[in-house]
Amino acid sequence: MQSAEFILAVRARMPLDQLRQLFLQQAKVASQQTLLDLIRLQLPGIPLSPLPVAPRHLPFHAGFTYFQLDRTHPNWQKLMQKGANGFGFHITGDFPELELQFWAIRSQ
Repeated sequence: MQSAEFILAVRARMPLDQLRQLFLQQAKVASQQTLLDLIRLQLPGIPLSPLPVAPRHLPFHAGFTYFQLDRTHPNWQKLMQKGANGFGFHITGDFPELELQFWAIRSQ
């Protein structure tokens, strides 16, 4: 997991530019152990960086926008600690027909 890139693909029934902007504001990714504390304290999770196009290693899916998780953030390090039990996702707001895909791409 240390060397993989993690990509979150998101689709909802709304314009892609609006989806990209709102999702960045209203989504939080962290380890399952820390996610509830981050929500309660209104702290950020692992930053998401919008990608201009789908990564070449992923199959194309029309209507999706793509985000890469920032592996340099301290919350990423907490996720990599021994005993961490996986990714947690918290999404607020109204995203009609929301669909998420979570991908790990091995580094070459």
